[in-house]
Amino acid sequence: MIIEYDEDRCIRVNGEYVAIREAEGLKDELELAIDQWEVDHAEQCDNPDGHYDD
Repeated sequence: MIIEYDEDRCIRVNGEYVAIREAEGLKDELELAIDQWEVDHAEQCDNPDGHYDD
């Protein structure tokens, strides 16, 4: 995924224009995914690689 702010003052994802509300939604989803990843990979976790081997 390539995210850029171009010379036309537009936000583009993979070369396609994205409206500000859609970009904010993508940002919120990405932040949530990162937060969930951090919880799954916490140092105190019994399963630090985040994979269940059962």
